[in-house]
Amino acid sequence: MAIAAGSVASSTALIGFGLDSIVEVLSAAAVAEQFAGRDPEARERTALRVVAISFFGLALVVSVDAVLTFTGVRSPEHSPVGIVLAAVSLPWSGSRCARDSRRGAPTPASSWCRR
Repeated sequence: MAIAAGSVASSTALIGFGLDSIVEVLSAAAVAEQFAGRDPEARERTALRVVAISFFGLALVVSVDAVLTFTGVRSPEHSPVGIVLAAVSLPWSGSRCARDSRRGAPTPASSWCRR
């Protein structure tokens, strides 16, 4: 949804938000596949490659879109879907952060949660 809304509104932030979700799913699938077999060490290189390619692909798409916007080739429009996604994502992320902090579970955003 974020990628479609970002494409309609020419919004690098929305496109990046949607692509980031895809990268997270691909990364989780690659790591799950790595540990699904008998020898996870042998599959580690493939999992790392999938994760790295996903992140570099995301960086490339966002960078190209940012350059097009910065140079004036494209100009972002207002996006009601983007506003709703941001309004829902912030409290959702905050509540997950608080929940994980109470459980003592370390997360990638643990340092942000403590601020």
